[in-house]
Amino acid sequence: MLYVLSGTGFVQRDGGPIEALRAGDCVWLPAGERHWHGASPNDTFSYLCVQAVENGAAVHWHEPVTSPRNAP
Repeated sequence: MLYVLSGTGFVQRDGGPIEALRAGDCVWLPAGERHWHGASPNDTFSYLCVQAVENGAAVHWHEPVTSPRNAP
């Protein structure tokens, strides 16, 4: 779960649309669901994250995101 504290960010689930995130927004991403999230290129983005531990790991990192394509 991500709870946005300030700024503007984006999240995208694998194969889904890019969603804008702003202060007060909350998004649930189930364990194991491939996704990315990060700041807007023109703003900061701070959030609280609550995550599950699965098979002894809390996160599985994929390739880095350089910039959101087709971001709103």
